[in-house]
Amino acid sequence: MLWKKYLIDLTCPSLKENQTIDTLIIGGGIAGLSTLYFLNKSNVFLVEAKTVGSGVTLGTTGKITYLQQDILYKLLTKNGNLAINYLKSQKDAIKLIKEIVKRENIACDLEQSNSLLLTNKVNDLEKIDKIYQFLKSQKVRVKYTEYQKLYGIMVNDTYTFNPIKFINYLKIKLQDKIYENTKIVNIKKVKKDYVCETDKGFTIKAKKVIITCQYPFFLKPLWLPASSTIEKSSIVVVKEKTNPHLNYITYSKPILSYRTYEDGDNIYGIYLSCSHNPTFKENDKSNQNKVIKAFNLTEKDIVYSWTNMDIMMGDNLPLIGKVDNNLYIATGFNTWGMTNGVLSGKIIYEEINNNKVMYDNIFNPGRIKKYQKFYKSFTTNLIAFIKGIKPNKKWYDSVIINNNVGIVKVKEKSYYVKTICPHLKCPLVFNEVDKTWDCPCHSSRFTYDGKWLKGPSKENITLKK
Repeated sequence: MLWKKYLIDLTCPSLKENQTIDTLIIGGGIAGLSTLYFLNKSNVFLVEAKTVGSGVTLGTTGKITYLQQDILYKLLTKNGNLAINYLKSQKDAIKLIKEIVKRENIACDLEQSNSLLLTNKVNDLEKIDKIYQFLKSQKVRVKYTEYQKLYGIMVNDTYTFNPIKFINYLKIKLQDKIYENTKIVNIKKVKKDYVCETDKGFTIKAKKVIITCQYPFFLKPLWLPASSTIEKSSIVVVKEKTNPHLNYITYSKPILSYRTYEDGDNIYGIYLSCSHNPTFKENDKSNQNKVIKAFNLTEKDIVYSWTNMDIMMGDNLPLIGKVDNNLYIATGFNTWGMTNGVLSGKIIYEEINNNKVMYDNIFNPGRIKKYQKFYKSFTTNLIAFIKGIKPNKKWYDSVIINNNVGIVKVKEKSYYVKTICPHLKCPLVFNEVDKTWDCPCHSSRFTYDGKWLKGPSKENITLKK
C-alpha cells in the first residue's frame, strides 16, 4: 500500500491491567483518532486491536470532497432536504479538516484539488445535470467540464491529503491516551456502566463507549448485517510525469476513480475501479487486471496495489451518534470515510457534551428501523452465508482449498487454515493481491497463515498441520 510507508515507528503500549474510566473509544482509524482529538480534555482513552492507522484508513485514496459518485442524486430523489443536509455536512467536514490542519500545523500534504464527477453514458448525464442544478441552487460554484473523453461537472473547493500523515500527528499528540494491540471482544451493560472485555482477559469499565471500528460486532445481533452490505474495490498506483491537481470519479459502475499524490520528486497516480459486492464477484487478481485495462496502464508500471472493503448503508447515509444510553457509533461511511470520519468525531463530541447535535436528523443510528432496504441487505448477506463463493482453481497460483481447509505455499513452506469465517461461518476467499483470506459477508480479513487482521471475527483461522 502507498500509505503504509508513511506510518510512524511509534508503538503505544497494550492494556495490561483492568481500567475504570469515563469514556472509551474503540477503533484507531480516522474516526477514532478524530473523536479522541475532540474529547482530549476529558477522562478518555482509545484502544486499537492492531496499530493506529493500520485498518481501513490505510486503504483509502485520501479524497476530501462532496462530489461522491451518485449519493447526492439518490438523496435528491428521496427528499430534497436530505440532499441539502448531506451536502452541508460534507462541506462542514472539509472546513473542519482544514481548521484542524491549520490549527495544529499538520504536515499532511493537504492540497486544493478540483473534483470532477464524470461519465460517458447518456443516462448518467441527465442525473449529473440534476446534481449540477442542485449545487447551483445551494450557491456552489460548479461548472460543466470534459476530461479524457468523459463529461460531467467540476467544483474547486475540495481537497486531497495524506491520511496517514494526518493520523500520525494525532497519534503523537494523543499517545498517552492510546492503547494498541488491545482487542475488545465483548461489551456488557452492568447497571449504568459498560464493561468491555479484551482478548487478553482484562476489562475496561466505562460510563460511555464510542465504537469507531469499521464493523462493530458488539451491537445487537444482525443489526449491521441486516442494514448494510460490503463493497470491495481494487486500487493500483503508478508513477506519473505530471500532476493535474485534480481528482475524479465516475457516476455509475464500473467506477473509475483517480487522484494524484505528490511526494518530493515523485508523483503518484492512484487509480481505483472494480467496486463490487464480494458476495457475487470475488477474484481479486482478475479485478486488478481490469483496473489496469480500464485506465490503459501496464502491469510493469504498478508500484503499489491493494484492495479495500467498505460498509455501504442501504440509505446511503453513515451511522453516527447514539445507539443506546451513553453508547455511540461511527461507521457505514459508504467509501467516504475521510470527510465522515473526521465529522463523526465532532458530532459525537457535541452529543456527549449535551450541545446541539449536528446532523442528528440524517445520521442518527435509530433510523435503521425505518428505511426500506433492510430486505436487500439481509438477502445479500444470506446468499453469501448459504451459497458461499466457489473459487475457481485458476484464481490461485499458490493456494489449494479442499473440504474447508486452505493450504498456502510460501517459500517452500505450507500454511494450513480453516476457510470458514469464525464470525458467522461465511466461506472465506483468498485474496491474491493482498495475500489475505477475506470474508465477503462482513469484511473480516486474515493473513495468509490465518492470523486475524480486521473485522468482526474474534478468532484466528490457523490450523496445525
